[in-house]
Amino acid sequence: MLVLMTSSAQSWGKMFATDDGGKNWLELPNPPIGAPIQFFPDSTGWLVGGVHGDQLFRTQDGGQTWVQKVIPLPEGVRPYSKPEVWD
Repeated sequence: MLVLMTSSAQSWGKMFATDDGGKNWLELPNPPIGAPIQFFPDSTGWLVGGVHGDQLFRTQDGGQTWVQKVIPLPEGVRPYSKPEVWD
């Protein structure tokens, strides 16, 4: 993953793959966000981050395609929000 410099409202990156120990690299389709990624031996990868750090994506084909995953909050847990401004 090569995370690209962007504004604070965007998170972009480029992905590359090698199968010969880094002698040659193949550019993969652009991932949905530029963020840390973890791959497992079966070509499944997880990508976590985004502008607010709240996006989660999975690939099952080595980064060719991505599906966004949503994890529901436990009951009674409210998502983070900015505190109200007090006058």
